[in-house]
Amino acid sequence: RAPHARERAMKIKCGQCGEVFADIARAKSHGATTGHDSFEAANDDDATATATAHATNATPVDVDAAPDAVKEDATTRDEASTLKEPSVREDLLQELTELMGFGRNKAVRALYYSKADSAERAIDWIERHEDDADVNEPLLVEDEGLKAREVKTVSKMTPEEAKAKADELRRNAAAKKAERLLEEKEMERLREQERIRSGKELLEAKKLEDELSLKRNAEQRAAEKAEMDRARAAIRVKIDEDRRERRRKLGLPEELSPEEMEEERQREEARAQAAQEEIARKAAAGVYVKPGSK
Repeated sequence: RAPHARERAMKIKCGQCGEVFADIARAKSHGATTGHDSFEAANDDDATATATAHATNATPVDVDAAPDAVKEDATTRDEASTLKEPSVREDLLQELTELMGFGRNKAVRALYYSKADSAERAIDWIERHEDDADVNEPLLVEDEGLKAREVKTVSKMTPEEAKAKADELRRNAAAKKAERLLEEKEMERLREQERIRSGKELLEAKKLEDELSLKRNAEQRAAEKAEMDRARAAIRVKIDEDRRERRRKLGLPEELSPEEMEEERQREEARAQAAQEEIARKAAAGVYVKPGSK
């Protein structure tokens, strides 16, 4: 029973060495070990030949009496035996692979998924799925007796036209890639422009804030100076009132005579001159003195 189970499970054939495998995982392991990358569905003759080669020195095993691991392995192989490469139009497959140069796995996927009845439809599918990660992987589907369409549509393209169509497809793919690169560069340029614009706006906002701050400071200093001037004026008024009051008590006229006014002016000039000389002396000594408001 074991050889029979192996025979039914071996459904994937290596196109380079001819070995047949029971499932995708074993075929991929074989490809990783040997570097082989061409696989296809095995027919009954391939499976029988490989099964016979393996069974020559094999010891028959009773699956029912085998350990659980053996039973599980046999069950897995039986399930894997339901997978196979889908049936597609052989004439279209040959046209895609031999005339246009596409890989078999990619061509099978294109014909199967696009349900193509012409090479043009398959090429359209390849163009849309050229960047798919598994586009070159073997395609295995549930074995439901899939058959190619009975009605065959003869391609209208000559071999030269088919080759030209494949070249056009490759050029279109390259053009789309170049277009994507240009779009990415344009997006990067726009992002850089936005970054520069944002930087300029930030600088303008900071400049405006600095100008407003200077304006507020100037207004504050002007208000402080006006308040100081009002205070000085009030002090002068108070001094004048006190002077007049003292003169009344002394029996003198409240207002100063011209001679007294001249003496008062000279005293004020002397005090101002003394203040200027003190400022000059301190400046010569390296001491900064803030000028006072008159």
